[in-house]
Amino acid sequence: MDKKGIIVTHLSFKKYILFYIFLFLLLFGLIYVYPKIKTSITTPNFSCEGIIPDRLLLYEMNGRYSSLTDYKPKLMNYWKDNSEIKGTIGMISCLKGQNDGENINYVYCPAMGDLLYSNTPISQDGTIGKEIIIKIHLVLNPLDKTEEGYKVIDYQCSN
Repeated sequence: MDKKGIIVTHLSFKKYILFYIFLFLLLFGLIYVYPKIKTSITTPNFSCEGIIPDRLLLYEMNGRYSSLTDYKPKLMNYWKDNSEIKGTIGMISCLKGQNDGENINYVYCPAMGDLLYSNTPISQDGTIGKEIIIKIHLVLNPLDKTEEGYKVIDYQCSN
């Protein structure tokens, strides 16, 4: 008997269904589930609580607070993980409270732009995670100043 063009298989119809379901689940896992698992391993939930410094070094001139002035060297400030505190305008600029909800006795940073924290986590197996960039606003007490700077009394973080 000569049957050209017919593929003869040894799997029953039920086994074909099971095979295609298995193949679908495997592809679904590779495409949708695995990247999410990998991302959650390499990019942990990040809390800015552990990086906020206790104090911030700033120059004070006429009610304005800044890390940079015309005749003095730039003051370097660091987050608790030793990465530099950077402002989007190139310096840290702060003002006493003057907006709704602010206290006139406190200093709010930044006055312009944002204070940025950035970090690229690396897992224990060496996998590089997604870069974390957080905008942070600080509230300082200008009456609590030491040689280490003004006391940070509150903060707010956003992505």
